[in-house]
Amino acid sequence: MNLRQTLRSYFTFNRRERNGILILLGVILLLLVTLFIQEQRLLLPVSDFSAFDRMAAGLRAAEYKQTAAQKDSSAHESRLPTPAEAAGQRSLFHRQELFYFNPNNLPAADWIRLGLSPAQAQSIKNYEAKGGRFETKEDVRKMYVISPQLYNRIEAYIVIPQPEAQKTGPAPVVQTEKAKPRATVVELNSADTSALKSLPGVGSVFAKRILSYRNRLGGFHSAEQLLEVYGFDVERYEQVKNFVKTDPQFLSRIPLNTAAAAELRQHPYVTPNTATAIVSYRKLHGPFKTLEALQDVDLVNPELYRKLAPYLIL
Repeated sequence: MNLRQTLRSYFTFNRRERNGILILLGVILLLLVTLFIQEQRLLLPVSDFSAFDRMAAGLRAAEYKQTAAQKDSSAHESRLPTPAEAAGQRSLFHRQELFYFNPNNLPAADWIRLGLSPAQAQSIKNYEAKGGRFETKEDVRKMYVISPQLYNRIEAYIVIPQPEAQKTGPAPVVQTEKAKPRATVVELNSADTSALKSLPGVGSVFAKRILSYRNRLGGFHSAEQLLEVYGFDVERYEQVKNFVKTDPQFLSRIPLNTAAAAELRQHPYVTPNTATAIVSYRKLHGPFKTLEALQDVDLVNPELYRKLAPYLIL
């Protein structure tokens, strides 16, 4: 009898103890559910290499086509290359050089300078030898050996003189196109939209984008900063780089020792965190003695300092 009472004292629970056990079981269950959810969230995504495989396959196919085209051209020199082959050949023979030219009777060497291969240049000379002539820019575009990409690059440089019979009367369209050569160098920090539109490859849209970005920067200290303008790619920059310059006297400079964080972060090169770090460093260490001391700020690396320094003043 005493043994039974002893066992019952161990395995009998009052109402408070039963409630405590139920609460403990609920907490354990909640922890298990939480761990399960976190484990699902932490599962690493499966990497998809299909795009890379497609790109690699495309490169192999392009290389095979280029090799086959070169072998075929050696066996059939009289066959005209396709625009795609022409692009591959141009990359092998030379770099493209842009200049103003009259396509009629243009030496083969100058066609090669513009981006054609020797075989393509000879095809144009053969066309002229048979009586062919370029009356308009459209005639140049129709040449099979000139790809659409190449034509778009050289179109602005094509100058076809007006025939003698048409030189009387109002100024013809050809004269207008001939008057458009961008021989004058444009100063980027003082130019208006009209001056910017005179640059090769720059129309109304890019002229407005250049002015907008110039205002945000406080002026251009280098012509290469045009590459930071939205949509302004390397190909377009190659067209204009010889026709632009920058004058540092037009730059707007930020006083480094007095500018607030709000003023600093208005510049495109300065993030909010960098602006805060500069102001905090200045408060802790006092005014900057030199512009080079800005590199002591944690978030200012050498590349950022190189880009930002022309816009700062002590």
